Amino acid sequence: MLVLSRKEDEAVVFPELGITVKVIDIRGTTVRLGFEAPRDIRIHRGEVQLAIEAGLAQGESILTIPQDQKEEQNNDSAGI
Repeated sequence: MLVLSRKEDEAVVFPELGITVKVIDIRGTTVRLGFEAPRDIRIHRGEVQLAIEAGLAQGESILTIPQDQKEEQNNDSAGI
């Protein structure tokens, strides 16, 4: 594992992947990160990825979109 120190407004870049991770804010023990990546790159928090993997192990689909997100997508595509 590579370990780097970064200060606020500094970034780590993965040029071959088109990904930049920037330190947005540091408050106490909490660090806010910003991610720039191609749209086809999925980015999940660690605990979300674990839940996805646990769901897959139980046979659930990761392609299921919650109803409220479906409505938002429909509104966005309709220009609302």
